Amino acid sequence: MVTRIKLLALMLLFTNLYGCNSKPNKELLSLSEQFLLEVKRDNPTTEIEMEFASLSAEELEMGLVDDNSKKVFWLNLYNAYFQRLGKSDSTIDLSIFKEPIISIADTMISFDDLEHGILRAKSGYSFEKLAVSEVDYRIHFALNCGAKSCPPIAFYNYKELDSQLENATKLFLIQTSTLNSENKVINVSEVMDWFLEDFGGTHESLLTIVGSYLDQDLTGYTVQFDPWDWTAQFANFAD
Repeated sequence: MVTRIKLLALMLLFTNLYGCNSKPNKELLSLSEQFLLEVKRDNPTTEIEMEFASLSAEELEMGLVDDNSKKVFWLNLYNAYFQRLGKSDSTIDLSIFKEPIISIADTMISFDDLEHGILRAKSGYSFEKLAVSEVDYRIHFALNCGAKSCPPIAFYNYKELDSQLENATKLFLIQTSTLNSENKVINVSEVMDWFLEDFGGTHESLLTIVGSYLDQDLTGYTVQFDPWDWTAQFANFAD
C-alpha cells in the first residue's frame, strides 16, 4: 500500500511540474471503486482508508480536475463509508450525518461535508475547493444512506458516469413515483422536496424533470411527496 501512495504522489507531482492537469487521476478514481468493491465483499478496508487519509488536499485538487471525476470519487466514497460507518438499530441514526468521522487528507469530515459541501457546492463545509462547479440533481438518486428509501448502490466510473446517473435517476423515479392521471396528481419521493432547489426550485421545474424521465406530460399536475422510509437496509447493491 505504501508503494501505491508514493506512486500516486509522484504522478500528481509530475503533472503539477510539467503541465496542466487536464485529465483526472485514474489512480484516485480506481481507488474509490476498489474501496466500494471491498466493502461489498465485506473485506477489510483499513489499508485503503489509510491511503485516503494520507492524501493531501492539494493532491485531491490536482487529481479531481472536473465535475465528473469529483462525482465519481465522492459518490463511491460516500456509499462505501456509509456501509462501514452507518449506525442504526431498526432505523438510521440521523445524527451520523453531521459527525466528523471520515478521515480524508488528514482531515476529519462528515457525510454532510461530502454531500452538501462537495457534491452540492454549499458554503460552510470542509473541502470547499473540491466542490463541483455545477450541481447535478441526479446525485440524489445515487447516494445511499443505508435507509430503505435510498437508491441501490452502484459502482460509478468516469467513462460511463453520465449514462449511469441517467439510468439511476430513471429507475428510481419509475419505482417510487405514482401517477394519478384522472386527478392530475403525482406522488414522488420526499428527497425531491428536501432538495427542491437542486431541481430548479419550483414544483413546475420538478414536474418537468420528472415528466422527462417518465415520458409523461405533467403540465398542470399537483405534486405530492411520499415520506422517506428511514428503516435500515444496508448492503443494497444494484444487480
